[in-house]
Amino acid sequence: MSYIDIAIIGLVVLTCLVGLWKGFFKTFIGMFGGIIALLLAIFLAKPIAEACVDGFARNFVLGETGSIRSFVGGLLPEAVKGLGQAASVTPEALSEALGSGIFGFFLKPFSGLLLGNQMVQEALTVYDGITVLLSMLIFSVIVGIALFIIARLLMCLFTMFAKSFARDGKPSGLSRLLGGLLGLARGVLYAGVLLLVASVFTGFPFMSGYNAELDKSVIAKPVNEFVVKLPDKLFNDEDLFSKLLDRAGLSKPGDEGEKPNDYQMTDAEQQLKADFDDAIPASRLPELLGTEEVGNDLFNQPVEALHAYNRMASDHLASQGVGEDAQENCARLHEAMGALKDTYAALVSDLATFVAEYGEMEEAARNELFLRIRATIDGIVAAYNDNGITAQFGELTIRWE
Repeated sequence: MSYIDIAIIGLVVLTCLVGLWKGFFKTFIGMFGGIIALLLAIFLAKPIAEACVDGFARNFVLGETGSIRSFVGGLLPEAVKGLGQAASVTPEALSEALGSGIFGFFLKPFSGLLLGNQMVQEALTVYDGITVLLSMLIFSVIVGIALFIIARLLMCLFTMFAKSFARDGKPSGLSRLLGGLLGLARGVLYAGVLLLVASVFTGFPFMSGYNAELDKSVIAKPVNEFVVKLPDKLFNDEDLFSKLLDRAGLSKPGDEGEKPNDYQMTDAEQQLKADFDDAIPASRLPELLGTEEVGNDLFNQPVEALHAYNRMASDHLASQGVGEDAQENCARLHEAMGALKDTYAALVSDLATFVAEYGEMEEAARNELFLRIRATIDGIVAAYNDNGITAQFGELTIRWE
């Protein structure tokens, strides 16, 4: 159990005790307004922001001048403007182009994820994709904050009205019990929100202590793995990405009107896709590669290459399957990926250890761990080649510089 677990338990116990003290009615009224306002902001911000961009807010968000996009573009270093399409840019090249300014500080840990974003991949250049992506994100946040404030004000009026009907006497035993359960639910919700917010910053060096505590956590780790996937499930919209690029006039030639392949995967192919998706989870990359001391090509490029290859293979399966002799090919590749599960787990564990303990390790131990990581990556590439995985999904190139 880690300090994060203790903090979560303390938060849940505190909110539960407050609920027991207040009783059901006051606890419900107290949390009702905030939760409704928050849910409205979360679920309505994206569709309302999209509708605004389709209408009156298009120039405000995506215009060439006087827009959020032009403001974001003005803050990005000139070097980013010189980058080509995402397919020809490495995470290291993007990190170097971002420089050491405010954008560099916040975006460098996510260079690989930015290049893997569909909007950035479909744009004419990396610069175009990043500016549209960030502009829509900023506008959605503005809309969400406005919705939260409006909804909170309305809920406050409702709360004041409802409290006027509350009894002044002490709550009954049943009321206290139900209030405690509501308070417990409130504590769990608060903990989930705090973990979600913290996950945004896990790639930064100052979060190394938090990441180490999270790795040995019993409660927070599984909760964190769940909440970090929520934004992608709620807000990842491929059609929206394409529409925004079209609105800004930044789609690559031939993108207009193209629709994703609706190939229906077999159960075996779905399991194989899950193998590739789970090998190096995307949510762990900023945490594993974002520490300044080890954030160099010797780690970033090989690990990013493995992740990018797994993602490419997963996308290929989702859109096209494994071609002729699908059942035989799928069985062979699934067996190969199954054999690599322990190897991948060892790699992620070693990377996490290296990042968390880098500053405290003796040089000999540090070199030994680095060589083990390098040997693991080379072994995965060799296994891919030996089992025909690269032949099925394309070449995998790993550089050690």
